[in-house]
Amino acid sequence: MVEEQPWDSATAEKYIHQLAREDNLTQAKTLHYKNRMAERGIIASDVRHVLKHGVVIGEAEASTQGGLFKYKIQCETPNSDGGIIRVVVIPCREKLLLKIVTVMWVGGEHSKPNAPGE
Repeated sequence: MVEEQPWDSATAEKYIHQLAREDNLTQAKTLHYKNRMAERGIIASDVRHVLKHGVVIGEAEASTQGGLFKYKIQCETPNSDGGIIRVVVIPCREKLLLKIVTVMWVGGEHSKPNAPGE
């Protein structure tokens, strides 16, 4: 049986990790998320890494979809050069769905070092 939301941080983390590993997962990506990803130089594989391995922080926030809540999950990723990436996501276990709302660098702007020769 699926626990009713809002979940505490540990439960949300467990369910988000499980959903992120599902073969039949649907990821709904908002236009805002896509724009922030491009603007902030964050790549899709790092977002997937955060969803599979990150730590949920803070309290759940009500979403506009009744009975569903937004959670913030974050961690360092293989391509973040030591920076921490945070993803705001709305999980729905019943539909095997993760709606990705936005993505950001934790602690303000983060820029990757230039490659040699740039």
